[in-house]
Amino acid sequence: MASRLLHPNLVRLVQHYGTIIIRESAVVLTLIFLFFLAIVVTMNTELLILVWVDSTMSWAIMDNPAADVYELFNHLYNYGVGFINLVAFSCLFLILFRRKQLSFTRNREVRMSLQVLCMVLGNLACFVFWEFGSMIEYDALNLILTETIDLLFFDITILPYLILNRSIHSQLKTILMAKSSHSNLKMDMRIIRVHPA
Repeated sequence: MASRLLHPNLVRLVQHYGTIIIRESAVVLTLIFLFFLAIVVTMNTELLILVWVDSTMSWAIMDNPAADVYELFNHLYNYGVGFINLVAFSCLFLILFRRKQLSFTRNREVRMSLQVLCMVLGNLACFVFWEFGSMIEYDALNLILTETIDLLFFDITILPYLILNRSIHSQLKTILMAKSSHSNLKMDMRIIRVHPA
């Protein structure tokens, strides 16, 4: 239908550049995937002398020339976490706001915006801790704090959604009520089996 309304040359141009953009996007995504795969493989090999310390239940970097490479990858990852989400979601909100698809007048939009804002601020807080507060001193308290922040980083993505989304609340209540009534049924059946009539 749209091809009938547009000039044939324009349609061919859009189709041509559309395939180029799709092809280039696939190449870029493949390169990003390979880059992160290389980081994961490199960081988890003996080359960087990253060893597990049983007494502290954590990873430690031994002194060697490759430790600088590990630190560089770690800083790149931290800055990626700190700024990529901030820039990406800021651009997303700006685009939606300029297209008048986001007005902040509906309650759903405000909750969704709060969810994203909490996630981005949480990621930014993790970045600040990892870059400027982590491992100032290598003591037990700092190690516990670092490991806790590392675990919370993965929860920060989903927790605002679980806390602020009302439909999730009702679904969780239904699941929990169904499980509790199911467990009561099992308990009643045990009583019947224990005391036969």
